[in-house]
Amino acid sequence: KLTIIGGHPGISKSTVAIDMAARVTAGGPRPCGEGNAPMGSVVMLTSEDDVGDTIHPRLAAAGADVRRVHVLKGMAEKGGANRRGFDLTLDIAALETVVRELGDVVMVIIDPVTAYMGKPGKLDSYRVTDVRAMLEPLQDMAARCGAAVIGINHLSKGGSAEALMRFLGSVGMVATSRASYLVARDKEDPERRLFLPAKNNIGDDRTGFAFKVHMKPTGYEKPPYAIAVEWEKEKVSITADEALAAEAKETDGRKSEGAETAKKLLAEMLRDGPRSATE
Repeated sequence: KLTIIGGHPGISKSTVAIDMAARVTAGGPRPCGEGNAPMGSVVMLTSEDDVGDTIHPRLAAAGADVRRVHVLKGMAEKGGANRRGFDLTLDIAALETVVRELGDVVMVIIDPVTAYMGKPGKLDSYRVTDVRAMLEPLQDMAARCGAAVIGINHLSKGGSAEALMRFLGSVGMVATSRASYLVARDKEDPERRLFLPAKNNIGDDRTGFAFKVHMKPTGYEKPPYAIAVEWEKEKVSITADEALAAEAKETDGRKSEGAETAKKLLAEMLRDGPRSATE
């Protein structure tokens, strides 16, 4: 099935996806005692993080079998001399070929899905028919291959407190998916994150999960540590709409998640006095 995970920048959406990949590649336990993840390979399309200094260390810190993670960086042009970016309006058949050739793919991660919607002007991400035309073949591919497809998406900055209306682009983005989840900050604990169902046609749409992000060892000399998710042992019952309503009260929809995180980090670093600018 196709699942969309949405949230503001800097809220750890990609880190959650990497945690999912780690559990799949290692056959690790799911949060809150929901059994073990099916073991297999993961295919990743990622445009916002570097593989060498970000994705690979985070996978290692999450306990992944990195040999089972395959990152696709683009498509070879005719003749093979040049490469272009992956395009969901053109290349789903090629993606399916990769999945079938690997043979044991359990999950495909597209981060973010809006980065792979073709050249600017080719597709209107706010037009339902355009978004459905792009995502329905992806959903069909998932069904044929028996793989979960995870699309990472951002949220619009303000407006509706209804979670389904806040995913960036047309409502077709979440309408086409079988499940959509929101990653949000806990108003009572700025370090705590909530992973909440905004929609789920095939499972529990009432309870979610909570987690924090910690530095964990990678097993490498450089970098020795990377951020990784640590899930809480109990589920949470707050809804995605309630989490967005609480966030809107605090930020009024205008503050940048990234800027607020940076401010808190700097305040913590400077609590005991001045630090060098380079540090």
